[in-house]
Amino acid sequence: MRIQSSLRLGVAIAALFWATSLSAETGPKIKLVSKEGGITIEGEFIAIDGGNYVIGTSIGEMRVPMASVDCVGECPDLTAAPAAEPEPAAPATTEAATAEPAAPAETAPVAAAEPAAPVAAEEPAPEAVAAVPDAPADRKFGIHGSRTLGTNLMPNLIKAYAAKIGATYEMFDDNPKERIVRLTAADGSVIAQIDLQTKGSGTAFPGLGEGLADIGMADRRMNDKDLEKLGTLGELRDTTSEITLGRDGIVTMVHPSNPLQNISFEELSRIFSGEATNWRDFGGPDLPIVLHSFPDGSGDRSIFLSRAVEPFGKMESEAAVEHEEYADIRNAVAADPAAIGFLGRSFITDEVKVLPIREQCGLVSEPTNFRMKTEGYAMSRRIYLYRQPGTINPVAQDLLDFAMTPEGQQVIVGSNFVDNELETLRLSDMATELDFAKTEEDFRPDVFDALLTDLGQAERLSIAFRFPFSKATLDPLSQRSVQEFAAKLQSGAFDGKEILVVGFADAVGSFGQNQRLALARAATVADMISLKIGADDAKRFGLKPLSFGELLPYLCNEDEFGRDANRRVEIWIR
Repeated sequence: MRIQSSLRLGVAIAALFWATSLSAETGPKIKLVSKEGGITIEGEFIAIDGGNYVIGTSIGEMRVPMASVDCVGECPDLTAAPAAEPEPAAPATTEAATAEPAAPAETAPVAAAEPAAPVAAEEPAPEAVAAVPDAPADRKFGIHGSRTLGTNLMPNLIKAYAAKIGATYEMFDDNPKERIVRLTAADGSVIAQIDLQTKGSGTAFPGLGEGLADIGMADRRMNDKDLEKLGTLGELRDTTSEITLGRDGIVTMVHPSNPLQNISFEELSRIFSGEATNWRDFGGPDLPIVLHSFPDGSGDRSIFLSRAVEPFGKMESEAAVEHEEYADIRNAVAADPAAIGFLGRSFITDEVKVLPIREQCGLVSEPTNFRMKTEGYAMSRRIYLYRQPGTINPVAQDLLDFAMTPEGQQVIVGSNFVDNELETLRLSDMATELDFAKTEEDFRPDVFDALLTDLGQAERLSIAFRFPFSKATLDPLSQRSVQEFAAKLQSGAFDGKEILVVGFADAVGSFGQNQRLALARAATVADMISLKIGADDAKRFGLKPLSFGELLPYLCNEDEFGRDANRRVEIWIR
């Protein structure tokens, strides 16, 4: 029998409030972590006002109750401005935030009302739960699915959207997995009433199929079993109903005192199967290893086991302590020097130590934003929104459109996920990969010198196009990426730059064969981009195809996951 954790935090955040600007000088960067660990907010410290931190963030100013959070790192001196003592009150059951109402040009914004101080509560009494006001049927729609996305990210997106349109945001959250979010106009009329259900990615698809949700949230891609739950809606993969919202990844975490600097999948398989039971076997202290995991059905658990345990013919040990809540598993690991667990990177805090993955060939895979975006981290994943095909509630569609704007993508970053915006990386930042390339059995000095010459003054973009084994045809997700990159070129984002289209391959076959195949793949991508942007723009950007074959592996070639990552075409600019 697996062990069920009883760890619970007795303090929870009652509310986060959007606020208009105060007359205060901006100050240093500040990091606030909710006392139950589920929310992290970073921004520029502005002031302490009425028992609240006021900070500036990428999506506006926020007023955060001091009693609900801890300040981490450089914090303001509270001795000069003590936090107001919360007044006794019934447990809070709604989350309300009054955004700036829409105003005509040159009209001063109206400040939000001062919120009441929050009251911590383990479980609100049933009689304290506020009734959800009714709303017209045409203003209601559902968002169902992933807890990973629905815990913080989706509420934050809805809040930012509400602020953008000048609406008031209210959340009725007596049940954390079945919440109602209500957006109200300045005149009191209901803009939208959203049924926000966060019971797991697998519930997104029956919600769509039964017509209960206009939007489904998933921290993994839809699979064939999900297709059965969609009923008459049919296939959503590789259609306009499938939206890549951003990226995330599963990371391994241990207590900060653990001396390990990285860990391999083979070692994780021994640990989580119960085969290895003491940290001294891995150069750690003489302590029995304590395993922490999630119950069956968890998407995080599924990804972790499929990469770290099951490929070695092993199963997770029944001694693993199960946790229902993200904060619980993190806090359990943070409290025990013998503990090890795993969690979505978006929920990681400084209380635990993250172990990068040491690949079989010796490469170390760090869970960085760039590697997440290029899917070069061994446990990276895309996060998805799925929409009902055809016409949906106009506010639901507007929310989806907002999520993909630069403003919406900043909300994703602010919620500790990885956005879709392009980043750059110079060759000089890839010293580990370059040094490793020289150790490969089939190393070609002439090709290596050409790589240094062609890419030495260029920057790599965080985009990668991938190909099936032995083929020069793009997979469907990469075909969509070509369209998105072509749109970036047409937007003027890279005017004045030369675009290099650079092909790489896995190590199956001879070096010459792989170099020719990688060049064919690079030419395929260059041709597809040319067709999208037109001959004149193609000539202006160059779109020069290059190939370095198997020279610069992103992951090890010892397994299919690594080989998939290495069969790629990259975009470099100079």
